[in-house]
Amino acid sequence: MSTPSNGSKARIPTLSVSQQDGTSTDATSNAEKSIALAKSFFPPRPDTTSVPTDFEYPDPIASMTSITSDEIKCNIHKLSPYKAPGPDRICNIVFKQCADILVPFLLPLFNTTIDLQTYYQPW
Repeated sequence: MSTPSNGSKARIPTLSVSQQDGTSTDATSNAEKSIALAKSFFPPRPDTTSVPTDFEYPDPIASMTSITSDEIKCNIHKLSPYKAPGPDRICNIVFKQCADILVPFLLPLFNTTIDLQTYYQPW
């Protein structure tokens, strides 16, 4: 198995890393850059917390109720017909012109996402 390579191309420029004593050093290798970025984005956990030990969290927000066909139709009606399509590349005019056909398929799809408490990442 070969070792990973960056193809001799710098992907992340040299990083200037501030040290605790006030000096700075340059991170030039991928390993040095990885360590610098990890320390920057993931600092060590503080010794003490600012959250009181007796803090009472509020009650959770009520769960979502099922979506109705009328809600879907109403929101389709509000769409601007000629806006640029989203990542699915379906133009709004398609939803507006085909709402009666699409709503019976969209309704169980949307309600299932609520029931399963999941969200399809590309959406």
